[in-house]
Amino acid sequence: MHDLGKIAVDLHVEQLDGAIWHPWHGSLRQPYRFRYCTNRAYRLHGAAAGLLYAEVLGRDILDWMSMYPALWPSLIYMLAGQHEHAGMLGELAVQADRASVAQALGGNPARALAAPQHALQRKLLDGLRTLLKEELKLNQPGASDGWLTQDALWLVSKTVADKLRAHLLSQGIDGIPASNGAVFGVLQEHGIALATPEGKAIWKATVTNENGWSHSFTFLKVAPATIWAREEQPTPFAGAVVVEGKEQAETAVGAVAPTVVPAMAPDISAVFLNRHLPQEGAILSLGCGTGRFMERCTQGADISSEMLKVARANFPAKSFVQFDGQTLPFENGTFRAVICLHVFMHLPSETARQLAAEAARVLQAGGVFIVDVPSALRRKVTKHQAEGWHGASAYTPEEIDAMLAPLSRTAAAGIALLPVHRIPVVLRPLARVAENLLLRVFPALHRYASHTIFAYAP
Repeated sequence: MHDLGKIAVDLHVEQLDGAIWHPWHGSLRQPYRFRYCTNRAYRLHGAAAGLLYAEVLGRDILDWMSMYPALWPSLIYMLAGQHEHAGMLGELAVQADRASVAQALGGNPARALAAPQHALQRKLLDGLRTLLKEELKLNQPGASDGWLTQDALWLVSKTVADKLRAHLLSQGIDGIPASNGAVFGVLQEHGIALATPEGKAIWKATVTNENGWSHSFTFLKVAPATIWAREEQPTPFAGAVVVEGKEQAETAVGAVAPTVVPAMAPDISAVFLNRHLPQEGAILSLGCGTGRFMERCTQGADISSEMLKVARANFPAKSFVQFDGQTLPFENGTFRAVICLHVFMHLPSETARQLAAEAARVLQAGGVFIVDVPSALRRKVTKHQAEGWHGASAYTPEEIDAMLAPLSRTAAAGIALLPVHRIPVVLRPLARVAENLLLRVFPALHRYASHTIFAYAP
């Protein structure tokens, strides 16, 4: 039904007598002509559909629907296009829409429904929200499960990870990481848990309340917008959260002193992006998730409304679109560059191939497509068990070349030859230096790094 909004915002309708017609005027009673509006906003029609429901459904149907209070809020959210708040009805609407779009474009509806939905990160995020609503205690006078300041939610790491894993397992959800460390990694990877200056998921800080009680904890740091809409946020903590190594406290007003961190050798992926991304022009982050790489991009696209909600909160000045996982809503040759990072690892090869073809379609002549994948050679050597894990797909360079044909590979680099995340923080700068040196002296080792990042050109 959201397509009804197109006649309200996408079309200019003129009647025989020259009068402009709008759908809320009622039925057309004269001959008419129409044209599509220029510069129309993609997806605005979904929001505009709310203007027409009373006309289409009528008073009697709306009266009948409102008689079911358990379903009425979900129906209102769904009709307004806010599927993320509409529960099961919203999920059904999203799946039906994806299948319909795939069929209209000549695609396979079954494959569209099987496209990845960022399932694990969605389950973690939903589980965290449920725990915060029903079980976790915030801003208590003494020990607490977490503290909310103006700009951050600080969750006691072990307590929250234990409860989150137990909650998800109790729901019968498969693929949950077996250790808290793996949970921390997934939360950080997808932008739910914010990283420390050293790139870790765990923060160390001391909490002091207004009565003088004080204690140190290890925390996960989460952006409040990830959990609540601004009007729904609880009252911030009146005390202070002092991060280890900072000279000032992060208080309820969010005053944070700059942190001095030890110099570290450049991250290989960051160096790669700096070297191969253009300095200006439109750049798309395909599968942007919560916006981890949006500082380098002008536009983000993802299939998950939940991830996009967080991304928009993190980058309000950037532009984001939701798509069906198969067809990007952009004209041919729209972007100077497309990056697709931490995405192919979640996809079966055929879905990845189709997504790569879409990236190539929206890429300008002379543009660049950057993608990363786990190394199949590394996993073979380490006997990695991918079953049930969210990043199960891995590829050799030759497999990626074949998948992305007719694009041509122009550059590649190995990422994380050494297991840096398992090395003590104080030694990580030395580990990065050693890794960069090894890769320069023995280039063949790039193929055995944990991941490989590639650049391709049309």
